[in-house]
Amino acid sequence: FRTRIINEMKTQANEFEYVIRTFSDIDSLRYKHLQQLAQSANLRLTFINESGIVLFESELPVTKLSSVENHLHRPEVQEALRNGIGQDRGW
Repeated sequence: FRTRIINEMKTQANEFEYVIRTFSDIDSLRYKHLQQLAQSANLRLTFINESGIVLFESELPVTKLSSVENHLHRPEVQEALRNGIGQDRGW
């Protein structure tokens, strides 16, 4: 059951990655659209760049991103850098 859920989450993450890559720039309208997609998929999504800076957080407005801590040294990010995918259950 857990493996199936993880595989479904990987698929959803790939779908979101595609959407983000098709955007040349994430302006406030596109940001809101991504939030709505995350909400409709019942997901909390956070996207960071290679330096750990948060570019998107589905539960925060774009105006609050500058106050979000750098994620580079989080265990799930370090795991993703080592293995290609990282996870944190948050519960």
